[in-house]
Amino acid sequence: MEWPVGTGAKGNPGVTAQVQQAEGSVGYVEYAYAKENGLSMAAIENKSGKIIAPSPEAGALTFEGAELPADFALQVADPTDAGAYPITSLTWLLLYPTYQDAAKKEALTSVVNWALTDGKKFSDELGYIPLPGGVNSKVTEAVTKIQ
Repeated sequence: MEWPVGTGAKGNPGVTAQVQQAEGSVGYVEYAYAKENGLSMAAIENKSGKIIAPSPEAGALTFEGAELPADFALQVADPTDAGAYPITSLTWLLLYPTYQDAAKKEALTSVVNWALTDGKKFSDELGYIPLPGGVNSKVTEAVTKIQ
């Protein structure tokens, strides 16, 4: 038998629907969708040998002390913190360095800046974790350079 086997589905909503309809199925969706839809989530053994259940706290530990590369492509494979959930990633937002329409640029940067500041308080209830301080400050700095 070759891997993967089974039925595919499109995006988080599609995979969530498939998992809910097929008893005993396994799928991969982001934490927010799993939490919102009441899916059971896997506790996984991390590099330290600890079995860790997914949570905002365990996800945040993945990025503790991580250095953000210049291209912002932060990937922490096999985090070393004993309490870190081993499958955690950033959500990516691709922005142009220059916008022809000043109103669009202003609206976009305002939303991103809000998400990095006042909006962080909504992270947990939405199933996300706030960016760690060092990552947050570098993203904030990059947003100020958008023209």
